[in-house]
Amino acid sequence: MARAHYVKNSRKPHQCKGGHEIPAGEGYYWAAPGFRTSKHGKKFACSAHPFRESELTSGLRSEPLAAREALNDALDAVTDIEGIEGAWQDFVSELESYQSQRQEALDAWENGNSQLEDLVYTADAAVDEATSWEPEEFSEDEPERDDYDSDEEYDEAVAEWESNRDEHFNEQVEAARDLADGLEF
Repeated sequence: MARAHYVKNSRKPHQCKGGHEIPAGEGYYWAAPGFRTSKHGKKFACSAHPFRESELTSGLRSEPLAAREALNDALDAVTDIEGIEGAWQDFVSELESYQSQRQEALDAWENGNSQLEDLVYTADAAVDEATSWEPEEFSEDEPERDDYDSDEEYDEAVAEWESNRDEHFNEQVEAARDLADGLEF
């Protein structure tokens, strides 16, 4: 993985990966991902658009890293368990594609390749772990108005139920993030 370098005060303007110009005098990050990348292969980023791990990695490994970043972006926007499920399925699909590419690379070696075998093993483990997880549905039933003697009791019960539902949802989002962040590629 390439290392990101920080320059406090730019002598000349640079084009940020976010699509805008970083003016002279402003701080910026630069990196040169890839094997033996020349100075012409440098990428620049401002503080508002920092490099992501997938942008500092070259080769096939950048794909599952980008999928994990896309998952985290999607989880920031979901509002229900179905949204978590959809984002997770997209992530798993990308992992399966990555695993398939690793397997194809290994299959191309007639007598095998121990390094590729290790990469396939790691990709298989990531796919197995990712496919075995799914978010848990919230199982608590919403309070019924007829079960309460007053509007105040009912409103309190509904507020508690909504709080429990929201807490459960947040726990499922964090469980997805934690599992994805713990996977090795």
